[in-house]
Amino acid sequence: MIRNLTPQMSSVALRPPRESLGLVFVMQSEIWKAIPEYEGLYEVSNLGRVRSLDRNVVLRTGNRWHKRRSCGKVLSGGENGHGYKFVYIGKNGIISRYYVHRLVAEVFIPNPKNYPIINHKDENPRNNNADNLEWCTQKYNANYGGHIRRVREFMLSDKNPNRGRPRPESFKEKVRKPVIQFNKDGSFVKEWDSARTAGNTLGIQPQSITAVCRGRYHSYKNYIWKYKYDYPHTEPTKRNH
Repeated sequence: MIRNLTPQMSSVALRPPRESLGLVFVMQSEIWKAIPEYEGLYEVSNLGRVRSLDRNVVLRTGNRWHKRRSCGKVLSGGENGHGYKFVYIGKNGIISRYYVHRLVAEVFIPNPKNYPIINHKDENPRNNNADNLEWCTQKYNANYGGHIRRVREFMLSDKNPNRGRPRPESFKEKVRKPVIQFNKDGSFVKEWDSARTAGNTLGIQPQSITAVCRGRYHSYKNYIWKYKYDYPHTEPTKRNH
């Protein structure tokens, strides 16, 4: 069981890199802190792990409601196609996807200049230790280390599936992703065929809507925005008018 104790520290043995011949393990304290807007439900650690906490959940069976004790656990999550780890966490019936490195940075790393991007110092997207992350600008991140060289090599390599292919006329339509707009209490507002359509209609920035959908921010203009494909098993709760 993982009880609701915040913050909480434990010692974790970190394995040395493969290229290291040493046999000494480094002991580092693991500190757990609550995730903003999910206090009492989920925590993230400075070592890049996310866990749920013990809590009571209300379930419905037919016309009957009953409580059940849910035990907390460390979330396994998944990875996108570039090695960045993410987890799904829920509140008020709304399941959201967050990148682990962003959760760690928002909780453990100060950002006085309000930089929008998080950089992995060792260029390993799977290493989400707080000591390995830093807030930065888009330009700094794009020029960091060997990023430009790797992008150029990939674009010219046979691994690039789009190499030599002409861009179809309907390219913009094919990459359009429907987004769903929610109030902060989780109630459904409207479904849009794309972030651009929502932004142009409401007079707000489509890029910021996309940033919320990708987990970079929790909300924008007092609304929660999610890609429709992030809800394969969850139907939004419509508002009563």
